[in-house]
Amino acid sequence: MAIGKLAINWPSWEARLYRWYYALPLFSYAQKRRLVLWIHTYCGFLTRRSESYRYFKYRQLTADMPSFEAEPGMDNSRDYRAWFKRYVALNRRQRLALQQRFARLPARPITIVLPVAAGQGQEFQTTADSVYQQLYPHWALVILLQDPGLWPVVEHWRDKVTHDARIQALLSVPGTAVESQDLLNLIRADHVMLLESGTLLHAAALGYIAETLLDHPEAALIYSDEDRTEPRGWHYDPYFKPNWSPDLALAQNLAGGFCVVRCDGLAPFLTGGPPPSVHELSLWVSERVENSQIVHIPRVLHHRLHSDETATALVASESALRRRRIEAWIEPSPLLSGSVRVRYPLPQPAPRVSLIVPTRNGIEVLRTCIDSIVARTDYPDYELLIVDNGSDEPATLDYLASLGERYPATRIRVLRDDRPFNYSQLNNAAVEQANGALIGLLNNDLEVIEADWLTEMASHALRPDIGAVGARLLYPDGRIQHAGVIVGFGGVAGHFMRRTTPADSRDAARVLLTQNFTAVTAACMVLRRALFLEIGGFEEQHLQVQFNDVDLCLRIRERGYRNLYTPFAVFYHHESATRGPNDDTPEKLSRAAREQEFLNARWATTRFLDPFYSPNLSLYHEQSAYSFPPRLAQP
Repeated sequence: MAIGKLAINWPSWEARLYRWYYALPLFSYAQKRRLVLWIHTYCGFLTRRSESYRYFKYRQLTADMPSFEAEPGMDNSRDYRAWFKRYVALNRRQRLALQQRFARLPARPITIVLPVAAGQGQEFQTTADSVYQQLYPHWALVILLQDPGLWPVVEHWRDKVTHDARIQALLSVPGTAVESQDLLNLIRADHVMLLESGTLLHAAALGYIAETLLDHPEAALIYSDEDRTEPRGWHYDPYFKPNWSPDLALAQNLAGGFCVVRCDGLAPFLTGGPPPSVHELSLWVSERVENSQIVHIPRVLHHRLHSDETATALVASESALRRRRIEAWIEPSPLLSGSVRVRYPLPQPAPRVSLIVPTRNGIEVLRTCIDSIVARTDYPDYELLIVDNGSDEPATLDYLASLGERYPATRIRVLRDDRPFNYSQLNNAAVEQANGALIGLLNNDLEVIEADWLTEMASHALRPDIGAVGARLLYPDGRIQHAGVIVGFGGVAGHFMRRTTPADSRDAARVLLTQNFTAVTAACMVLRRALFLEIGGFEEQHLQVQFNDVDLCLRIRERGYRNLYTPFAVFYHHESATRGPNDDTPEKLSRAAREQEFLNARWATTRFLDPFYSPNLSLYHEQSAYSFPPRLAQP
């Protein structure tokens, strides 16, 4: 048990050691960071991510919990069950403490509107029970019945909870629709929660929402994280959401099983017809407020019995596009059930795209890259600029010479640049010679999979509010290499869900959805040439090889544009196939350290709170590991 005690007390000791370690003047910050990441990766038993630590501290909490079979693609790992029991479930002492804490809050009544459709009698009772068990007392429940046959169910439930005056019921069926004023008369609160049947509220949900309203009085839309539950009460498959991402919210119901809005925000949406879905209401409110008024609570505050939402997602997204007068069309996503794909049209004629491919030798990967682009790209107008950075292998030189003979100069040009390798400098110089309105930055070790990749990326890059557009890059074995970049990961930046597959968890399944990220990789990036020149291109002096794309995206974001990742542009990426890894020589290590230090000095990456990454997920493990503990205050 000595090991167990050591593991349990290790986090506080580890934190002190890290503070002392980073204060030492012997090494640079980047070198210290590299050692920490190496320890986390290869010596996990010395860190808070160790199996011994989690076993003695958390897994013992689930030792007596039986396992069950979840649906394919749903996370039923003991890690989440342990995480849930430690950070979500409440024991008697915690419930009492939270009840006393919430009782001290200023009274902010919240009215819960619960629509109940035919066939949802059992789900209604489960959801209503979770409302009645809230630790925060200042709430009212309006049950909006869409079937007269549900009256006996409601009356039976009300008898069971002794006719609480806070509970009202209203009938809304075809032919006898509820007028807006009828419902509004029952709402005696500034804020309204629209709650879906089949959603169970966490006992502290309303209390945390009341605290959020106190901390963010400007909030116009509030939503939270969620997981799934089944009738026996087991919890699994969490969804740790990002902050509001407009493109992700179109692709799926980002709010989940409930959202909280101002009463004056709900009133115009009520027209006497069927009540809106949570997805519809959240999109409608988000169009009328600033992003800063949309608050995400990074806690699991509701549990869903089901969440098959393809039909409602199609209706909600299509209505949103019509309201915004955006010429686009939607269809069910072929990648992920319950989500939609939004397609944006290209202008006619389609603008030219200049694809820039820096290379040096590496004939095999270069040939695969160029041949796959030419053979599998269905975009009507593009040019390829191959930047030859000092190739000296005869086979490569012969291949580059043959390209000029096989293709006209309007399609493929080879630009010779013999300066020492500087990725930023090579691309900046090539952009100056590009003829396209759009530029595509490509590594020479990519291989096209889907023919419409450039149509997809160009259609997004032409949207006036979008900056850089990134693609889904896969390792040859099908695992994720790139699906968005998280700034602050490991103290600098890292790829979202790298080396996972979408089937690993619901968080990993996010890689199959179009969404916004703080940054995307320049291994495959499309953006407007004018925007690239406007912000000054890549940083040539201090970021010659690494993190130049992160810096570029942060400068784009600083100007008010949203960077975007699309899963519908797909490549294989044979990572660093020609240059090799970035840390295999002392010179590369020294250069990488300088670049990490520069990025941290410019953007404070060690303290960067990436809005598109949950504080419930680890900053040291790319494969969807949970953060023990979460990076937020616990009760």
